[in-house]
Amino acid sequence: MVTYNAKSAVFMQQAPFTSFFVVKSGSVKSIHVNERGDERILGFYFPGELFGLDGLTNGTYGCTALALERSMICRLNMDRLEELGAKLPQVQHYRLSRRASRRKILPHYRRLPSGFLKSRVR
Repeated sequence: MVTYNAKSAVFMQQAPFTSFFVVKSGSVKSIHVNERGDERILGFYFPGELFGLDGLTNGTYGCTALALERSMICRLNMDRLEELGAKLPQVQHYRLSRRASRRKILPHYRRLPSGFLKSRVR
């Protein structure tokens, strides 16, 4: 369990994928920064939710995850993935969907209209 202060990075976009995460307390925001430096919000994660699994696709994180407030985050190494897949349906579902599609996740987010998620936050 690691405690992150507000605005601290849990992981950075393009960093090597080594772990996935579960929010114990607090909240996390994931963002993607494109080649022009435009930032797009991809999602929010709250206690009990998994994040960081997008790194399974190509071995690097496709986004940056930032703590929105003081947050306690469980870091789970890849060797725990098989074990958790048997216990948590969302992990197993994610793994199976990734195997089936073999597509990257980020092109989906790039197709969203500019400002789509930002307008939903206000």
